[in-house]
Amino acid sequence: MAALERESSALTNRVTQVTYQGNYALTHATMPANADKELSDGEKAVDALTNEADAAAKTIRGMFDKFQTDLNALETQKMLERAQQSKIAWLPGEAVVGVVPAKWDRSGDDDAQGYLYLTDLRLVFEQDEEVATKKVFFIATEKKRVQQVALETQVDEIENTQASKRGVFGNEDHLDFTFGGSANVRSAHFHINGQDANEWQGMVQRVKTGGMESTRVTALSDAEKQRLKNGH
Repeated sequence: MAALERESSALTNRVTQVTYQGNYALTHATMPANADKELSDGEKAVDALTNEADAAAKTIRGMFDKFQTDLNALETQKMLERAQQSKIAWLPGEAVVGVVPAKWDRSGDDDAQGYLYLTDLRLVFEQDEEVATKKVFFIATEKKRVQQVALETQVDEIENTQASKRGVFGNEDHLDFTFGGSANVRSAHFHINGQDANEWQGMVQRVKTGGMESTRVTALSDAEKQRLKNGH
């Protein structure tokens, strides 16, 4: 932010200087002998300020571009670290596209907390939470950690993804999936935390249509894609 303040301060000073030059030019331009020169000097000052403003804008954009690049790298690192901590059996060559803390809303008190993963091949929900094993007067006195794959389906089996905003202030992100094929469930509702549901909906669609293939460092052959889908 210090660099941004320096650019802003320098540009403000130049605006003040050019304003003074402009006022001076207008005042003295009323004198025929000085009109052409003073107006020319004023135009040059304005042109110079415009160029400096453009240069400052490029510098500031560069600052934010680097910030966005660093932020994306940090998010990718966190995503990969989370994937490494999971107990999901990743397939060789499978690429994780997204991961988000989520609650799988199921019937009754059977909700599950964990992480929702999207790869270029699968949608996987891994339950990862402490659950009560003993209660006294509805208060948990003993707990155990449960970390297990609760839902797994191929991306091709996702028939529809619907994002929605819920809650009193509309600030809760939710995802509804419907599945076909050999999926072990026909629908699932997730309340995701910390990420935008609409972005996830778009991400799922891009994976389904092959739009994420261009982000691979090494492209997969058709044979490799089929091998991964078959889990071999």
